[in-house]
Amino acid sequence: MGLGVTSPEPRQRPRLDSTGPPEREVCSDLDGLVIDSLQPDIEIETEVAAAHGARLRRWDGSPSQLAEADFVLHVRTRLDAEFLAALTRCRVIGRFGTGLDSVDLEAARNLGMDVVGVPDYATEQVAQHALALALAVGRGLGSLGGHPPRDAWRKLTQVPALGISGPVGIVGFGAIGAAAARMFGGLGFEVIVHTVPAADETIRDMGFEPVGDLDSLLAHSEVVSLHAALGPSTRHLLGSAQLALLPANAIVVNTGRAGLVDPEALIDSLERGHLRGAGIDAFEGDDGARLWQMLIERPELNVVTTPHIAWCSPASIDRLRREAVLRVMTAIGAANVADESNGD
Repeated sequence: MGLGVTSPEPRQRPRLDSTGPPEREVCSDLDGLVIDSLQPDIEIETEVAAAHGARLRRWDGSPSQLAEADFVLHVRTRLDAEFLAALTRCRVIGRFGTGLDSVDLEAARNLGMDVVGVPDYATEQVAQHALALALAVGRGLGSLGGHPPRDAWRKLTQVPALGISGPVGIVGFGAIGAAAARMFGGLGFEVIVHTVPAADETIRDMGFEPVGDLDSLLAHSEVVSLHAALGPSTRHLLGSAQLALLPANAIVVNTGRAGLVDPEALIDSLERGHLRGAGIDAFEGDDGARLWQMLIERPELNVVTTPHIAWCSPASIDRLRREAVLRVMTAIGAANVADESNGD
């Protein structure tokens, strides 16, 4: 990135005299930067920060501002090791979102920075979106195209698909995965779940069946809905080998992170007719944009695509903007507690 930053003398850290929610004095005399934001304005974020005594402004692109920031917030910008090194005074990085894969977490850890996201701001919206995509693809709505002829309703030119009836496999059982399982189950679908073993008892308590092996879940799912976190072990969790395990005419739904599915493998499986279709809310980078456009132009593949809006509603946007700042303030307060107990 070539920022060429010279490290200033670090500011004395503010102290915290008691535990609990962050009070105004916890974050007083702190400067924050919004690297990029959800909305054109940052009025809400600035208001929340000011309520805790912190100042917040939008980054102007200069290295000097990075060097002066005690905390930063971002949504899309990739914060790699070089970028993080320029944040010579930063203690906490906040992201407007759930996933933290936009940050080099190892570099942040080595620099003593906490990284926080907002995991629970749009649970119901994302789960509902996954259900909507599954039902739409199950009925073959993607294959009808976005603009059918005006008189198409007068004559039956294509028999809609039967819908879905078989087991629904949920991969990942955080708040969103659990909500999606509840919604699918509420419609009478058999739900099976693959996640970390520690959640098995919770899954059973909710009336669903845990499946310890991902391959086994795929082999028994008519619909697979992805809700796992993205990391090195889950990138392209569904590749060619995994997609081949799905029964013929199965459906893939991804309202989670784009990197959970290998897009080339997905398209190949669709083109060969192995999959009945897919509901996709996220694509990776420039290749993802190209594939998204191609899928829109090929309705016969029965893919329903949305531009990463599963999480989006007026209420969830407002909640995310406020909660991201609050979580940063809380992380700073926790760090100050640790400083006090360690005699820093």
